[in-house]
Amino acid sequence: VILGNIGSRNHMRYTAISQHVNLASRLESYSGDGEVIIAQSTLENCTNVSMAEKIMTIIPKGISEPIDVYKVLRITENK
Repeated sequence: VILGNIGSRNHMRYTAISQHVNLASRLESYSGDGEVIIAQSTLENCTNVSMAEKIMTIIPKGISEPIDVYKVLRITENK
C-alpha cells in the first residue's frame, strides 16, 4: 500500500493506493446497509470472524484471479 500526499503542487490529496485498496472499494459496492463483506483472504486471517456466508465469486477489474466474497454473520471478541 502506498499512503501519503499524492498529486501535483496545485492539487495534493492524502490517500492510499494499491491493489488491496481497489479490492476493498469493489467489495464495498456489494455490501448492503449494515453488512460487512470480506474476501476469503481476510476471512482466513481474521480470528474473530466466527461465522460467515459465501455469497459470490467475483473477478474484479484489475485482478486476474477469482475472489470468493463472504458476508460476515458473527464476530466474537478476541481474548
